[in-house]
Amino acid sequence: MTMSKDSNEQPVPQQAPTKWSASRTPMGLAVDWIHNTLYWTDVSYHTVSVSRVDGSWSLTLITLHNMQPSFIAVHPGKGYGPVIA
Repeated sequence: MTMSKDSNEQPVPQQAPTKWSASRTPMGLAVDWIHNTLYWTDVSYHTVSVSRVDGSWSLTLITLHNMQPSFIAVHPGKGYGPVIA
């Protein structure tokens, strides 16, 4: 989420663009707090995708034709991830 200011100089939240609207059934969500990235799974498209936390730089990392990825986890502090189940 980004912030702008209204005519009274008060902060107003602005929705950042994301790829979520293109996802059919987003199921799992993981946040890499070190690199400021989001990972998510989509069981309808059988994909794992990534974007920056502000919604920019969105892309599909992998398509798993024989699997419906439901869950995802990362732990960048320990060098893990994404781990998909």
